[in-house]
Amino acid sequence: MDRNNAMQSRRIKLDVEEQALESALERGEFEETMSGEEAQRDWNEVLANTTRKSQVTFRMSEKMIDRLKVRAMQEGMPYQTLAQSILHKYVTGQLKERD
Repeated sequence: MDRNNAMQSRRIKLDVEEQALESALERGEFEETMSGEEAQRDWNEVLANTTRKSQVTFRMSEKMIDRLKVRAMQEGMPYQTLAQSILHKYVTGQLKERD
């Protein structure tokens, strides 16, 4: 098997739309819409406008933290992430009390 055939056999299978995009790219049908400098400025603006996070500290019993850690381990995530997720769901109305 020559090198081209070897490369073709390892190639990812593309769907019809992806194949059309790849062909258009190879034919040079796409053009740059902004300079690298403009793209960097746009990216910097996006980063500047993202939600800033603040550190919050509150006290919990060790027993509660241990229970949270166990539950987080069962979910496969850090306990701080689980706590943040629970608070987010509560304040956005996605977490409801059981009847």
